[in-house]
Amino acid sequence: MTEGSMTVKARTGCYRGVPEKNGTVSFRGIRFATFKRWEKAEIVPDSDAFFEADTYGPSSVFGDPGCLTLAIYLDPENLNPKKKVYMWQFGSAQMGGEMSRHHYENFVKENPDIIVVTSNHRGNIWGSLDLSLLKGYEEKEALYRYSNNLTRLDLLTCLQWIHENIAFFGGDPEDVTIGGHSSGSNNTTCLLMMPEAQPYYKKALCQASFACDISLQTRETAQKVAQAIFEKLDIRTLDDALTCPLEKLNAAASQIMKDAMTGALDRFQMENKLFSPVIDDVVLFEDSFSKMAQDGLKDKILMFGNNSGEYDAQYERFKDQEDGAEKALAFTIEQNWGKLSDRGWNKDHAKEVIAEFMSHNSLYGRDDFTAAMDLKNDLYLRTGAVMFALAAAKQTKTYMFYIDWSIDKKNGKRAYHGSENDIVARRWENVAEEDLQKAETLSRIFASFILTGDPAYEGAAFSLQTFDQKDFYTLYFDGEGHEAAGVRVEDLKTLLPLLREYPAVQ
Repeated sequence: MTEGSMTVKARTGCYRGVPEKNGTVSFRGIRFATFKRWEKAEIVPDSDAFFEADTYGPSSVFGDPGCLTLAIYLDPENLNPKKKVYMWQFGSAQMGGEMSRHHYENFVKENPDIIVVTSNHRGNIWGSLDLSLLKGYEEKEALYRYSNNLTRLDLLTCLQWIHENIAFFGGDPEDVTIGGHSSGSNNTTCLLMMPEAQPYYKKALCQASFACDISLQTRETAQKVAQAIFEKLDIRTLDDALTCPLEKLNAAASQIMKDAMTGALDRFQMENKLFSPVIDDVVLFEDSFSKMAQDGLKDKILMFGNNSGEYDAQYERFKDQEDGAEKALAFTIEQNWGKLSDRGWNKDHAKEVIAEFMSHNSLYGRDDFTAAMDLKNDLYLRTGAVMFALAAAKQTKTYMFYIDWSIDKKNGKRAYHGSENDIVARRWENVAEEDLQKAETLSRIFASFILTGDPAYEGAAFSLQTFDQKDFYTLYFDGEGHEAAGVRVEDLKTLLPLLREYPAVQ
């Protein structure tokens, strides 16, 4: 046995973890569920079998049947039998991925009363593909009716595994915080709308993407994308799809993704992101958001937020051009054509929206170029965070955060998409010495929420009121934490009515 290793007997097996250099232990590649192609996953059965939990599971991008695995990080020296549990989901643009890129050993060493669980889910077409137009589907609908939202159901199954097994690792199954970044956050907010997930978590901490508006697609759009894939492969029946080689299906999905990025799918009049959650009337319903906003989050504690410069990197190519501001705005309009262009559903008011947004520039001390970036960042991500906060704040304790710390000082960039993740996890190899205290503060804010349900940790230089519909109280982080009565509220008031969920929060 390796010195410092730890063995845990849980319901689903006996697992031996890997000792980390800092004295913590990680359990890698624990399989929590099994599945057949495009079928709902099943939690692994109880077992006395022994597993070496020393290797991360396979990528979940390409349909690997063994991809539904999780990793657990804990400090074995802490004997608290009721540690708080943080189930964190990485972002992947709904494509799936690998847990091996995300490590939490430093975080649990500093916060030994927390156990972190990271998990894989099916991604790409393996996590979301509409099969209903194929011949033979109706006869087997009971098996394949979930195919649009397998990603979300995979995470629900992981939550159920945690509920049944985490106590054996020293975690409290009654105090689980769910969260994630980007599509990981998007999927987490789907769980907030799924009543069957309610018994398995107490708090949620969601970063940068939210299951509403363009990040929640209609059944019609999902069918168009599926049909395009099937046409590329001449798939006409359900049996054709079930027997088609993985390599061919993955190649077709990759081509569809490229087509979407280059505008070749414009004929679909798509606004949403590919493989996003689907309003399928099986897992997610047309009224799922409104029901959640009415009474679906009682007794939960929520925190939502994003960064100031989420997608700024997409505008670098225009930065030094003489007409850079005009090109930046044109790009933003094309990216949000439904709301902002003269060919979208909001064409009669699109110019008014843009003019109103730009009229706030002097109020916020920004130029037209920055405003164009803010407009996309807000429509894609920030308005979604606020939409969920507005829904939650009517029912329960809710916090908002906004990170405006330029973590990467190169080229003077604002806080970009995902730049906070290594900071929170205390992976500070690339943090300048003069910024270590700022990194410490940000990581402690997240840890405090997981531990206590309040981002203002003991000894913090700030306090924070909960978010409300009047003042939009927000934790503004520019290297230090500050309470703000809203951040760019006039921008939000201009854009929020454009989201289809807005009536539910009035």
